[in-house]
Amino acid sequence: MSWTWIGHCHTRHSFDSLTEPADLVRSAVAPGAQVLAVTDHDSWQGSVDARAAAEREKLDLQVVLATEASTEQGDVIGLFLTSDLRERSAPAFCDAVHAQGGLTLLPHPYKWHTLDEALLSRIDLIEVHNGRTPRLDNIRATELAFRRGTPELAGPDAHGLGELGLARVVFEGERPRDEAALKKAL
Repeated sequence: MSWTWIGHCHTRHSFDSLTEPADLVRSAVAPGAQVLAVTDHDSWQGSVDARAAAEREKLDLQVVLATEASTEQGDVIGLFLTSDLRERSAPAFCDAVHAQGGLTLLPHPYKWHTLDEALLSRIDLIEVHNGRTPRLDNIRATELAFRRGTPELAGPDAHGLGELGLARVVFEGERPRDEAALKKAL
């Protein structure tokens, strides 16, 4: 038994994507995803709309409310949000995510980031394979996660439906049925 996570996806709520949230959720379940994290740039609205579309269409898909914030140190993803966040300081964004009970994910760490201990000490997960990042940068991300002992994720960084298949994570075991169990699995 296993379940599939597809994270780091964008909809029309990002400046660089035209994907409709309903199209995204339908496309995610086609290859077997059970959990989808929609991470639009500087807005959680795409994840809110995607969750509503999945519920409306009665899809067997958990949609994680999330955003990819553009901070002064580079992009940082907040997962399991309860409200939208507009914080531009990376450490303050991470603190705000944690205050909501969420998790922080450092996407593509070697693409436009200024990494320091103030940021890295607040990161819960590191994206070690990004579908749109050069192989050597993904290797460096894996090394960073290993050195820090930080759990790893992969993400397609999908800005279009055709990019959903660039990366996914398959977890062994039964799919967590609530957000608390899902956070623990991650």
